[in-house]
Amino acid sequence: MVECGIMSKIAIPVVIDARFRIVIPKEIREEVEGLEPGEKWLLEYDLAGSEEQLVLRRLRR
Repeated sequence: MVECGIMSKIAIPVVIDARFRIVIPKEIREEVEGLEPGEKWLLEYDLAGSEEQLVLRRLRR
């Protein structure tokens, strides 16, 4: 298994569809620099904050 370092962290609203795919709203995709299809991201569910949220971490290539 290849280890990937964590490059950056962003918290954005996402939708998980019926096939358990993550759908990022278009307006968010346009605002987040470097968010490209096919990039590797680590999805975390953050319970520590005041709001439950999904957190995406971009992995280095």
